[in-house]
Amino acid sequence: MKRQIRRNIFETNSSSTHSLIICSEEEFKAWEKGEIYFDEYGKEKFISNTGINEYDKEMAEMDYEKNKNKFQKNWRDLSKDAKQEYYLKYAKENGIINEDIKTYEEYMDDYSLETFVQRYISKSGDKIVVFGKYGID
Repeated sequence: MKRQIRRNIFETNSSSTHSLIICSEEEFKAWEKGEIYFDEYGKEKFISNTGINEYDKEMAEMDYEKNKNKFQKNWRDLSKDAKQEYYLKYAKENGIINEDIKTYEEYMDDYSLETFVQRYISKSGDKIVVFGKYGID
């Protein structure tokens, strides 16, 4: 039997899932506010939410109006947050941005795994946030 050793890999023989992300308090707050997104399955990093240009926003508005049902509000009656949410949905569905990026709410509302957030201050005074997911997947 051949034994393979991989460097920098932690692996268990279980079906449990663990993720641990460390970032600055500043980044985490920007993510909570919707100013940036988290690329969960890509490079596990934060990315700007400016990947959606004005043309893409116009196309998203047209898509919303074309596909809404009679019980949904008109585009002009949606809140700014609802429009932002639709821009993101449209951009993911149409390959404008990576479909794996997550808003704070999308990441934390994982029904199959538990999520956690812990805040710390390092010895040098840096404010950091540790967050992630765990559970049986």
